[in-house]
Amino acid sequence: MENPLLLFPQLSISASKDKPYCKVMKSAIKDEPHKASKPGAKQKRNRLSLLLQKPEFHEGDHLGKPGNLTKGASVSPEEAVEWGESFNKLLSEKAGLDTFTKFLKTEFSEENIEFWIACEDYKKSKSAHELLPKAKTIFETFIQKDAPKEVNLDFHIKELTRQGMGQPLRGTFDAAQSRVYRLMEQDSYPRFLSSALSNTGETMAWSESVDTVLANKEGLAAFRTFLKSEFSEENVEFWLACEDFKKTKASSKIASKAQKIYSDFIQADAPKEINIDFHTKYDISQNISEPTLSCFDAAQSSVYCLMAKDSFPRFLSGADLKSYLTCMVPHIESGIKTSDSRNVVLSAEEVIQWSQSLEKLLASQSGQGVFWEFLKSEFSEENIEFWLACEDYKKTKSDHLHGKAEKIYEEFVQSDAIKQINIDYQMREATAKKAQDPTRTSFDEAQKSVYILMERDSYPRFLKSKCYLNLLNQLQTNTSK
Repeated sequence: MENPLLLFPQLSISASKDKPYCKVMKSAIKDEPHKASKPGAKQKRNRLSLLLQKPEFHEGDHLGKPGNLTKGASVSPEEAVEWGESFNKLLSEKAGLDTFTKFLKTEFSEENIEFWIACEDYKKSKSAHELLPKAKTIFETFIQKDAPKEVNLDFHIKELTRQGMGQPLRGTFDAAQSRVYRLMEQDSYPRFLSSALSNTGETMAWSESVDTVLANKEGLAAFRTFLKSEFSEENVEFWLACEDFKKTKASSKIASKAQKIYSDFIQADAPKEINIDFHTKYDISQNISEPTLSCFDAAQSSVYCLMAKDSFPRFLSGADLKSYLTCMVPHIESGIKTSDSRNVVLSAEEVIQWSQSLEKLLASQSGQGVFWEFLKSEFSEENIEFWLACEDYKKTKSDHLHGKAEKIYEEFVQSDAIKQINIDYQMREATAKKAQDPTRTSFDEAQKSVYILMERDSYPRFLKSKCYLNLLNQLQTNTSK
């Protein structure tokens, strides 16, 4: 659920950095032994500055070059959301490719994307005469032992590529490119989405600290909903209660407000008891009979640090936040519109039906979308994508079967396929033979195998996930209003 900050296009973010509490908390945290949150924010700013620099590619190399983003260029939230849809979508967008290249540079792994780009450029060569010098440059730059930008390939693929160098074809680097693509998709891409490295204007502030989230109305609402999904909303509720308490002007109200905060959050067996140490709790209990406006400061600082170091990083986590946003951001009136079909409004009844069987879930377009988001958070979305591709394939006219069969086989079935599904060797071989002379049933056995895998493995976890349960809860709450 992608750079998490990229997933709030609907929120108007204008966090104030002038909140007095922010300054108090920042000074309080400096006195704490744990200082992880501040270096993290500083590191993100440093990495962002690297991203905004132009990527360096050596002139003269026969390698494809992504266009350079102009200094200070911004990426719209709409573009950023599209990048989170799939790795292929990210690489197909010029700005996305540039930004991802810069991100890899901060991780010292830019050779992967440079190799991928070089292969894309190589396949566009118009004549056989162009292939040999380009192939030689790519092989010497990225593949041969001790190459200056050597990519991580196994011996078999390296040897296969080396053997093809005698008379290079346009497909000479396909196996190596596919392997590097999968490496980026499964490793670098999730980190790219969960980082705060894309220049998305004011939303960048959300990655700085808990201060900026708590100081912003929409940010606070989103963070509260997230904490509720983790059953730890008492932390932010206590923090808000303390903020309100410190603004109390009438001395006659101080005692009653303090007693309510104490009974709600601090005393033993309080309904929303917060996690603070014995000494802090004891100090408060000793002074609660004659409270001051600062009597909860130590406890508030402790809870703030807990949120900053524990909940906040998870809140910014790409996979968790994307599922959370997809399922939890309230929409208009009593329904929730799906991201894929803005005119479809979900009802609690429909979502309840999803729990009856995987078949019921997949029969719903909205269900497919939410299940896909869940599988993406588990890095197994290739299963539902293959299943959907097979469903579409079975509706194909006879004269188009061969082309679609080839595409499905190359994308999901063949060895080193970009989105290779998990089927056994015998089934993979049998499917390969059927795809050569395709019929509408060519992929039936593989599709059934993947369906059973989802039904027995992913589907039960989906029904227990926060994504599904929170969506159902939100719809039921909206319906009851």
